[in-house]
Amino acid sequence: MEGHSLEEQEEEYLKKLEGKDSWPICEDVFERPVQELKRRTWVALEADSKIADAAREMVSKRIGSVIVTDDERLVGILTERDLLNEMVERPFDPQETTLRDLMTTDVHTLRADDSVAMAIHRMSQWGHRRLPIVDPQRRPVGLVSVRDIVDYLAVLFPHKILNMPPNPRKIPETREGG
Repeated sequence: MEGHSLEEQEEEYLKKLEGKDSWPICEDVFERPVQELKRRTWVALEADSKIADAAREMVSKRIGSVIVTDDERLVGILTERDLLNEMVERPFDPQETTLRDLMTTDVHTLRADDSVAMAIHRMSQWGHRRLPIVDPQRRPVGLVSVRDIVDYLAVLFPHKILNMPPNPRKIPETREGG
């Protein structure tokens, strides 16, 4: 295919797929808005809340981050990784330290009508596992995680994803049938 244009390469690739057992995948799978994803619980706390309160929320709700707000607008995010890094770098008292003291302030966000493809792109580009969803006034309305996207894809393609053996590359110790 060397020397062919990208369009010719794509056309040739698609011709090879004709008649094969292929996934029922189409572009609109990735163009659907993130608001259509089934998302997990998320929590927003004010920036002056204590780290201990945020940690309790994260543990009780089994979530890995807290969206940080000031006057209901997004100002940061606090993740499990932020807590671990801070504990190693400079110990702190969770009863006295506020979210404002430890939160990440450079937060990349999504709008509810942004596509799944946009979420994947931003997560990949910036190395995030979670992205807050905000309204035009930067008020949080949700959160999308890598796990939400993986679950979305697994539901769309159950015949390819959920039917895989637990460890497809493992060689059995004994022959089948005895």
